[in-house]
Amino acid sequence: MLSFITDEQISRTTPEQMTKQRPEITIESLRDWRGGAFVGVGGEALLAAAHAAGLTLVTTDRRTISPLLVNFGVLDRHHAGVILVDLAVFPPDNAEGLARALMAVWDAAKDADWTDRIDFLQPVPAGRRAAPRTRKRPATAAHGAEPTRGAKPA
Repeated sequence: MLSFITDEQISRTTPEQMTKQRPEITIESLRDWRGGAFVGVGGEALLAAAHAAGLTLVTTDRRTISPLLVNFGVLDRHHAGVILVDLAVFPPDNAEGLARALMAVWDAAKDADWTDRIDFLQPVPAGRRAAPRTRKRPATAAHGAEPTRGAKPA
């Protein structure tokens, strides 16, 4: 099940709000996780520890995490997933918006395999709890399957 750890750039308010609103979602602040032992520690050690704990990293640090993720791929190392947060979309004073967006991700993909997955967090309008769930697209002739009788061509 999807569980989150937020980097030190994300306010503790976000995990606190999520825990109050949705106690079924596991979310830790890096400042509190393991007594803050990973605050200021390089991304490689953090990604490895988060992977071992099954925590998907929520980070605003796209500058240093991107080459690190490439390195992990080249070296065939794995991580428990990374969600990239754009500060232009989620400024530090918008803990509520960030919490709402993370809850939407959890609602939509809590049971998915997040190993080595990288996502960009998308905003969710106020008043909406979850992003619309995606459905598998029905097979059509255009996708290699024969259309069913009576079906209109795509």
